[in-house]
Amino acid sequence: MPDHVACPEDLRAALLRAADAARPRELVAALGGRRGDRVTCVTEFVELGNVARTDDAFTVDPATFAAAEQQLRSRGCSFVGFAHSHPRGVAAPSARDRAELWTGCVQLIAAGGDLRAFWLDPQRSVRTLPLRTAEAAS
Repeated sequence: MPDHVACPEDLRAALLRAADAARPRELVAALGGRRGDRVTCVTEFVELGNVARTDDAFTVDPATFAAAEQQLRSRGCSFVGFAHSHPRGVAAPSARDRAELWTGCVQLIAAGGDLRAFWLDPQRSVRTLPLRTAEAAS
């Protein structure tokens, strides 16, 4: 588990714009970058297309995720986690998120112009991770 997540300011802004554009539905994206012992650096994202039947959840087609993961690898990145939004909520894991999100990877959640980072361990405990600009993480 990293101590913090590093993300360039332009990528953070792009994720927030994508979340706003997805309204009223939830944005969902795969995150690419690199994992270190103490920091996970997020350098890319690929929108995954939310196929959920409701606006307050997200579902990803497995083939779409596989294609996005390949796209990240072709850009020289490793898959490091997911981003999603809460258009009518807060930038924190919901009860559904705690039950359904993948463990062992970074989870960025956008809401109300805010973007925050989280980590779910295998027991589904949530840890808030500091989200720093990439320059500050060096």
